[in-house]
Amino acid sequence: MSQVLVAGNIIAARAWCVTGNQASVNSFYYRVVGVGTPAATDKDFCDNFDTVVAADMKALIYNGASYKGIQAQIIWPPPLPADVVTVTNAGAGTAGANAMALQTSGIISWYTALAGRAQRGRTYAPFPSTTDNSNGVPSAGYVTKLTNLATASQALVNILSGGRSATVVPVIWHRGTHTTDDIKAFFARAVWATQRRRGAYGRGNASPI
Repeated sequence: MSQVLVAGNIIAARAWCVTGNQASVNSFYYRVVGVGTPAATDKDFCDNFDTVVAADMKALIYNGASYKGIQAQIIWPPPLPADVVTVTNAGAGTAGANAMALQTSGIISWYTALAGRAQRGRTYAPFPSTTDNSNGVPSAGYVTKLTNLATASQALVNILSGGRSATVVPVIWHRGTHTTDDIKAFFARAVWATQRRRGAYGRGNASPI
């Protein structure tokens, strides 16, 4: 059941992708800073997020992988409501026919106005294609696609649906203190990272979508 957003809510948007028995999840966090009359809901947020990131997610994954959709949940304050899901724009990857090793990931680094490791974040983009590998590093085209995803996710500030509205800002979420810091910048890195839990020889990961 959809929940009406209120200022101060923290929302997690989880983008799920799968290939074979392996799933990946990329989490993005937002703080609600204002709502309209009537206010948008968590499902409105989920639908909006799916609309702005789906094409960019599919552009990053090889053709044999699939973008499954978005799972969103209000994670603060408690009690936590059930998550909501949008699969409107689910579909196959478009990056190329052949996969790199499944644990290989692209990286987006996120920065706030504060120094220190706790004030930064990373997104590990899943299941790249060999088409996007250039002599052992991401191609310029792949880095551009990472940048497109980051830009799209950070540009989502106005949630609009059926006359309902809310305003959100992208943040780093600190689980231990239940606080946030606004994201001020990002950098799409021209190196490959490893997420071993996604590897072909690892234990299977299931998508909830």
